[in-house]
Order: sequence, then C-alpha cells, then structure tokens
Amino acid sequence: MKVEKDMPLEETAEKKPPRRKKLLWIVGGVVGGLAVACAVICAVAAGGNRILNHTSVLGVDMSGLTREQAIARWQEQGGNACKVTVIPLTVDGEETAEVSLEELGVTVTPEEAADAAWNAGHGGNFLKNGYALVRSWMAKTEAVPAIAGVTAQQLQKSVQTLKEKLDIAAIDGSYRVEADKKDGFYLTKCADGRTVDGDKLCAALLEALQKGDLSAIDCRSETIEAKPLDVQKLQKELSGEAKNAYYHASTGEITEGNPSVEFDAAKAQQLMDEAEAGKEFEVPAKVTVPKVTKKDLEGHLFTDLLGTYTTYASGSWGRLMNVSKAASMINGAVLNTGERFSYNEALGYQSAETGWYPAPGYINGKTVDMYGGGVCQVSSTLYYATLLANLKIVTRYCHQFAPGYITWGCDATVSEGAVDFVFENDRDYPIKIVAYDYNNYVTVEIYGTKVDDHYVQMVSKTLDVTDYKVVEKKTDKLAAGVRKVEQTPYTGYYVKTWRYVYDGNGNLISSDLEAVSDYEARDEIILVGTKQESKPAVKPPQEPTPTPDPEPPLTPEPETEPAA
Repeated sequence: MKVEKDMPLEETAEKKPPRRKKLLWIVGGVVGGLAVACAVICAVAAGGNRILNHTSVLGVDMSGLTREQAIARWQEQGGNACKVTVIPLTVDGEETAEVSLEELGVTVTPEEAADAAWNAGHGGNFLKNGYALVRSWMAKTEAVPAIAGVTAQQLQKSVQTLKEKLDIAAIDGSYRVEADKKDGFYLTKCADGRTVDGDKLCAALLEALQKGDLSAIDCRSETIEAKPLDVQKLQKELSGEAKNAYYHASTGEITEGNPSVEFDAAKAQQLMDEAEAGKEFEVPAKVTVPKVTKKDLEGHLFTDLLGTYTTYASGSWGRLMNVSKAASMINGAVLNTGERFSYNEALGYQSAETGWYPAPGYINGKTVDMYGGGVCQVSSTLYYATLLANLKIVTRYCHQFAPGYITWGCDATVSEGAVDFVFENDRDYPIKIVAYDYNNYVTVEIYGTKVDDHYVQMVSKTLDVTDYKVVEKKTDKLAAGVRKVEQTPYTGYYVKTWRYVYDGNGNLISSDLEAVSDYEARDEIILVGTKQESKPAVKPPQEPTPTPDPEPPLTPEPETEPAA
C-alpha cells in the first residue's frame, strides 16, 4: 500500500483520455459518414437511368422519365413549348417587351429536348451529378437546349420586327383643330423617342440562344429628341384669317388650309407645362375654320367653266404673233383663294430678245410700232372672262381710244411698267386660266368649282359721245391737189358698265357699277399737197394729149390696237 502512495501523479493522469481527442473522433466520424453518404449519392446519380425529379424542358415536365420516355413526352407536349417560352427584353433596366423562341425561328427536336433533360442531372462529373441529385429533392430545374443552329442572318428579320415594338417615335409638339369645335383647340406636348441598336440586339440574342440562357436582355438605345411647340410663335401664326386648303400647280398636290385661332398664350403655356409628355390637351380659344378643306378640294378641282369670252384678232403678222404668244403665257395659270393675277407679271419684259414682235400701238395718241403690240387684246379678253366668272377686279384701265374687237366698257389696256390689269380669286375654290388662239380667234376660259347656280350678264351704256374733227394740213411733200390721210379718227365715248348677277331662276341678285370708261376722241388729219410742178422747157407745139384723172387719195387700213 505504501508503494501505491508513492507513485507519480503523471502516470495516473495518462491513463485518462483527453476531451480534445474525443471531439476529433466525433468530427472525423461525421465527415467520414458524409463522405460515405456523398459517395453513395454520387454513385446512385451515376448509376441512375432516369431523369431527375423536378426537371422540365421549356415548361414540359420530364421528371423520372427515361430518355426514350422523354422523347415521347416531347412529341406529345413540346409542340407549343417554343411559342410560350420567351426572352424578356429591357430598355434602361425596365422590361419593355418579350420575344418567344418561335418568333426567333427556334425549333427543338424531341432528341434535343431529351438530351437537355438528361444532361441536367447526368451531364456533369461525378460530384456535379451528385449535387444535381440532391438539388432535385428540393428545387426545380428548367433545362434549356443549347441552340447552336440559329444564325445572325436568321435573326435579322425577327430583330427588325422587335425594333418596331421597342423603338418609340419622337412626338413633336403640335396642334389640332376640330372642324365643328369653335370654343377650343388641342395642343400636344412633345415627347422624346428612342431607337434600339438592332445589330447589338441581334448579337445578344444569338449569344443567349447558343448558351441556352433565357434571362432578360438589356437593349442598347439612343434618344431621339422631339421638337417642342413654341406657343408664342403659334399664336402669331394662327391669329390671322382662316386660309382654305391650297393647291400646288407645280406638283399637283393639295395641302390642308389653316384655321384662325385666338387664344391666351400664357394660359396655353401653363397647360403645356402641366401636361404629360406626348399627351394632348385642350386649350380654350375662339376658332374659325377654313371654308374649304383638303377633302373638299380632292376630286373637285377645275370641274366647272365659270366664264369664257372670245374675240377676233386682226392686223399685221407681228400683231397676230404677239396675241398668240400672250395667250400661251397666261394659259394654265392657277390662283388659289385670295391670290391675285398680274397680267404684266405673267407676260414679263417685251423685247425682241424675249420673243416679241413689233406691231402697231399707241404712244401719246400717236400710232407707232412697238414690241408686244396687240397684247391688250388678250388682256381685254381675259378681263371679260373674269367678269363673267364673277371674280374681283383689282386694277383695270380702259383704252385711250374705243377698241373695235370688244364691247365698249369691257376692255382692259396694259402698258409695261405703267398700266396693268390685276384681278383676284375671291372664290372659295382655286381657279385656272385656259387661253388659246385658233383661226385668228383668241379665247380665254376660267375654270373652277361652282357652289351655286349664279350667272353674270354685263351691260354697257354709252352716256356721251365726242365727235372727232377733220383737220387739214398743207404739205409741200405732196403734189398740189393730192390728199392723204395721216391720222385715222376716233370718236370719243363716255361709257358705264354694270355687272348683273342672277340666280338659276333668273332672279336678279345684285347689280353693281363695274367700270367707267372714258374713251378720247382723235382728230382725223388729212395732208393736202401744195408742191407745184416745175415748168417744162419750150418745145414745138404738139398734138394735145388727154390728161389723166388725178390719183385718188390713199386711205390707210383702220387701226386695231388702241393702247394706253
């Protein structure tokens, strides 16, 4: 017993196992157990011949099927899979649209679908397959076939269609007037647009399909700036008179007319600031719409003959050429509502260089040859046609002497740079001038659109007559007793002309004094010869010979072109 008491304490302590070693044994046992379990799971996964649970391909459930069964399942249910499976598309992080695999031209065969489902649990290494097995007990797996057959060229058409969905056109600031609304009109606040980069979107879709990644794709885009509406400027533009739809003779196109709108610009700007971008809102206003719209003009242009007149042209060859040229230069002229026609502007400068011929005309009451002589006959014919078309006359002058080719009081003389004939289209529809000459007759027609059955009659009355005088002038350039007319005479007339407008039943609607024409008288001047013949030398008397009768005086042809 004594010996036992003397034993060292260290030896006694060594016989008791420490706590740390026990813990290590426990941890080692757990790890070993897990390793064994993992190995078993991986072995089970590797040795399995069925698709893992909770596995689907593009929404078609393939859980627990063999590969052959998966092929059959896809044949039964996979026809609609590519149609319902979509890839979300975002712009600036916000989902904007989506595109289905079918829209991208993607097709999946039963074999590809079965491979995708099988590979989701068996396509990895030993450990990955084990992990997939464990995961299949708790979570769903959506297998996506790797689509390698789609090319960028195939996607281009689909991307173009997508751009139509994703692109947003810029909305410029604008206004709108309703034909039957008189107390307000509408403004639209501008809104910026955007355009998606189609090439980059095509590349992103191709990469996603090849990887089998159906997550959202963010589209690259650029902003398209919209034009804002200047309310102050708009107020100035719309404050004038309402304008009818406009016909462009050079192109044959018709543009819509402009209304007259009176509104408070400050109030309109306040409403604009409060409005949502791209939205339309109403502004209180006093609105006057055009009488004739684009729709009214379409199919109703120049359908009716409003007025026509014809005169007979005579005189020299140069005068007839000038008449023909003047008619051709006004032919086809179109006047929209409110526009004016200047005869001198239509003919331009008259000279040999511009194709005119010398012909008789009048300057200060004297007959002289001038380039463009005779154009007054066309202006007079045009004047009478405009009267019958019931158009507004702005400027008109009568001839200095009464013309012989048209009714007195219904003529219109012109003189380049001094005297012009101008009329205005005061009708609601555009009008067209048609002018031509044939067999010495010159005709002017005015075409437009009749809106009623009214017609015009012109009545001229001579109120005073001034006789001309016969003046004889002696001249030593003619033989004694010879008489020659140097200047033809004109009788003076004071004429008033009225425009009478009747309705279709012959009832007088209006009778207005149209013009006052004061034609001057011009004296007839006769030259009387005073030149004495020299006495012949004395000769032997001869048989008397009969003396011829004196030569009759020369009478010039009547003049045809009185001018200003």
